[in-house]
Amino acid sequence: LEPLLEEGITLAHTYLGHTDYIDAAAFTDGKVLSGSAGGVWQFGLSQDYPAVQWKEQSRVFSIAASSDGLKIALGCDEGTIVLYHGQSRVSWTANEPEEGRRDLNRVLALEFSPDSRRLLSGGDDGVAYEWTLQEREGNVPERRLVRTFGEKGSRRNIESVAYSGDGRRIMTAGYDKIV
Repeated sequence: LEPLLEEGITLAHTYLGHTDYIDAAAFTDGKVLSGSAGGVWQFGLSQDYPAVQWKEQSRVFSIAASSDGLKIALGCDEGTIVLYHGQSRVSWTANEPEEGRRDLNRVLALEFSPDSRRLLSGGDDGVAYEWTLQEREGNVPERRLVRTFGEKGSRRNIESVAYSGDGRRIMTAGYDKIV
């Protein structure tokens, strides 16, 4: 194998399965998750682990895994967030499309807080929300508006969201060239 960027870093595995562009990827609990229009593929870090495909109703643009290993969130088109927690699956609409602009309705960025109790989302509607996850599985979280930017009708994607290590600060970044 050819070394990548830094000395000592090499390509460990190549995973195959997707038939469309891959828009999202994340590590969780010894596995690799990747998302596209075909849903989510789960691969093991070991080649002995069989690949598993999860079908989703819409294209997956972002994936986040909680640090406690218990939750996985998917950001999809149609403004939807899907949360897997234990055996439950709950989905909700994070953002509503603007009139005449159904193309501005994707959840492009997700991040769990360090304590895994909150979820930060950003989309191409230019809005970031923080979601307080419910203690009981299957309940839709409460949301708090974090940031809105851009002029109506223009592209104003929030492409990246993050929590500080202590969970007390959040960050968004996007097309407006502002962090």
